[in-house]
This record gives sequence, structure tokens and C-alpha cells, in this order.
Amino acid sequence: MIPPHQLEIPDMPESIPIEVKVKELLHPIWTENKAKLIERYLYYFVLVTKHGTYIDGFAGPQEPDKPEMWAAKLVMESRPRWFHNFYLFDKLTSI
Repeated sequence: MIPPHQLEIPDMPESIPIEVKVKELLHPIWTENKAKLIERYLYYFVLVTKHGTYIDGFAGPQEPDKPEMWAAKLVMESRPRWFHNFYLFDKLTSI
């Protein structure tokens, strides 16, 4: 029997790179899901309170050409209109 410290370790085969192909997203998934989540939350909020104030510190549209993803727009158009006050804020910056 050969002692373990004298065993030869065979060379590892060269790894073959695998190219992963991922399709580019058409729009940020989190933005659309955030808008839907806010819409559902507000629906239940107004059912309970029958009034309220909506404050959005990031009210600008992430994708101006996709209004269904714009949370502030969904809130402003929600029915019934039980919100009494809206405070919408955002700061546009150029990169």
C-alpha cells in the first residue's frame, strides 16, 4: 500500500466554458411588480380608512412610455377616489 502523501494526483481536465444565453428584459420586472403591489395595497388601504393622503417620494415614471408601470399614475386613477391629498415628489437627473 502506498502512503497517502506519495500518491500522485492526476491532472484535472481543462474546464470547458459554458456560454449562458439570457434574453434581455424589455422593462424592469421590479418596476411593474412594485406598481401592481402598490395598487393592491392602496385598494385595501382605502377600503379600511375610506380616506387618506398618498405620499410618494419617487413618483416619476421609470418608463415614461409604459404608463401601466407608473405607480403614481395608478394611484391617481384608482377608483373609488377616496384619497383626499396627494403629495408626489421626484427629482429628475441626467446621467
